[in-house]
Amino acid sequence: MKKVSVVSLLLFVLVLHTFAVGKREVTLRLTETSTFIFDETTVYLDLGTSPFNSTEDGQKIFDTSSSAPLIYSFSSDNVSCFSNSYGNLVPNTIIPLGFKVSGNGFYSIRASLIDNFDPASIIRLEDRKLGVFYDLRQGNYNITINQATQDDARFFLHVSTPPVITVTSAHCNNDDGAITVAPDLSVRWSSVTFYDDSFNLIVSYNNVTTNVGYGSFSFGDYNVVFALGNYTTIKPVYVDGESVSVEVSATTTHTSVGQPVQFFAAATNTTNYLWDFGEGSQIGGIVNPTFSFDQAGVYDVTVVCSNAYGCSYTQHITIIVDEATSLAPVAEEGISVTAQNKNLNVIFSKPLESNYNLQVFNSVGQQFLSAPLTKGANTIDLSHLASGVYIAHLSNEQGAFSKKIVLQ
Repeated sequence: MKKVSVVSLLLFVLVLHTFAVGKREVTLRLTETSTFIFDETTVYLDLGTSPFNSTEDGQKIFDTSSSAPLIYSFSSDNVSCFSNSYGNLVPNTIIPLGFKVSGNGFYSIRASLIDNFDPASIIRLEDRKLGVFYDLRQGNYNITINQATQDDARFFLHVSTPPVITVTSAHCNNDDGAITVAPDLSVRWSSVTFYDDSFNLIVSYNNVTTNVGYGSFSFGDYNVVFALGNYTTIKPVYVDGESVSVEVSATTTHTSVGQPVQFFAAATNTTNYLWDFGEGSQIGGIVNPTFSFDQAGVYDVTVVCSNAYGCSYTQHITIIVDEATSLAPVAEEGISVTAQNKNLNVIFSKPLESNYNLQVFNSVGQQFLSAPLTKGANTIDLSHLASGVYIAHLSNEQGAFSKKIVLQ
């Protein structure tokens, strides 16, 4: 192994510092706690360089005349380094460390720059003498040394890759989205817990060392919480969706023959639109069409929304069309239309200038009743009708009035 000169080392440090900006690295500091004298070694884990190369890594120079503590990492060919590039981070990365102290005392080892790593990447110091794995995110690791010591086999730095989270979209029924977590097998997570976007618990797994997941998600935002002892970190996850939904509206639901009505479809995950206006006419490929009806009646207008995944959804809106007239629809003021115990109550608070005709339709335009109204207060028995949503339509020579009712 060719040694590097002091000048080369200094030049190397400057170049490596520039190259390492924004990269994942961890610096370990060994401190003699009574004197605060310390030494450091730095390991780079994603520079894409080979383990120990004289132009990439910095070999540790041991000063035998100094009583300062020393800490160093080892390259793959067992060269002690103060600056060490270990290539790309891979699962269960283990880096051997050595240390040297000139006498007994209290010492601490701390890690800095670990915020460069993913929060779910666990960085631990293994003390093989004591059989301890210590999470360096928790602070300093403290030890007592009873005599002058150099030990190249006691401490090892363990760095895990963050769990890989795989997300599968929710399909047409919007109930089969999946989230799968594949952890670095060197870490036994205390728990991996799935929450919705309001942190309501969905499912939790304990002592996790293998893949875990859940497969009944609708599309939306979720959170996966990883816990290792007292340490926790949260991974937000979004489950995409393929299901179609649509809400339909119109400029009016009560019009007259020949008057244009514009329809609106507020849809998600939709690429195709097919409108059916309930009287034989269809329009495709238009989100918000305009249509006018040629005949009076009650029409069930539908839109079928679909996409390339084979998902579709149908929504309805009922349009009441009166004969063309120069009169405006009857105002709701003075007319009370209510349903109770399958009785329809129609009350006119003002004297009737002319009789009304009452028609009752279901939500798809089928007529179930037609009767004249001649009194100010009218009760109509609808017990023969099934429970559901209906439309009561009142009309006379002056105009027309409609109201949606619900029969229980």
